[in-house]
Amino acid sequence: MRRARRLLLSLLIVPLLLCLPGASHADTSRESQIEQADAYFFQGKKLYEEGKYAQAITLFEKAVAIDAKYRPIDLAYDYSWIGDAHKALGHFDRAELAYMRVVVTRKKVLGDEHLDYAASLSDLADLYYEKGAYDKALPLLKLVVAIRKKVLGEEHTTYASTLNNLAVLYERMGAYDKALPLHQRALAIRKKVLGESHPDYATSLNNLAGLYEDMGAYDKALPLYQQALAIREKALGEEHPDYAKSLNNLAVLYERMGAYDKALPLHQRALA
Repeated sequence: MRRARRLLLSLLIVPLLLCLPGASHADTSRESQIEQADAYFFQGKKLYEEGKYAQAITLFEKAVAIDAKYRPIDLAYDYSWIGDAHKALGHFDRAELAYMRVVVTRKKVLGDEHLDYAASLSDLADLYYEKGAYDKALPLLKLVVAIRKKVLGEEHTTYASTLNNLAVLYERMGAYDKALPLHQRALAIRKKVLGESHPDYATSLNNLAGLYEDMGAYDKALPLYQQALAIREKALGEEHPDYAKSLNNLAVLYERMGAYDKALPLHQRALA
């Protein structure tokens, strides 16, 4: 609801607020300051989406200064975007501090079983994953899995996505035996909930195939890659990037199997 309110304010009031003389003076009313915080936030979001990350951070920090006084929960949104902007700039240490503030704020305000708290843990885990700090990412992702399982249930697509993320992390850590059942469970959930023609089901097929390929089980990977390719061709079309990725994945597998005559036309189609 608060995000919706912020969006409405940004569309109707932000252009005026940013031009009002004295809008940031100390004697500005509480409501005007809150509106000003919304203005800063959405202007920062716009700059972020334009790739102007440093400028966006400046505005998000202005929103923080106001929200700290009046709306603690909105601090989480502010710091989340600050973290994203620092991450985009490659400032991983600053991004980590921002994401940790989000985690602390949401735990304090929302509790440790709230989905937004889980989302903030996931963001921090993703950052650690990108940094290669897998030992730090692992306990966070496990906690996200536990929260989403309890709140959403075991047949929710978001829960399936979280299982997939944990599986990918285990793969990077070389723990294929732990990754395999997670990929299989995510695949089963998406098959039941979304059906066998959905692109997300194809993604799970592709992920499981990739794991089998890494394990050297090419005979198990091949039919999964082929099925993912067929689904993406039908659901997304031959011009979609994910279709090209499926062509490339299948081609690389054929190369590893020594079937170069089958790999070549797939590579050519992917490049077309």
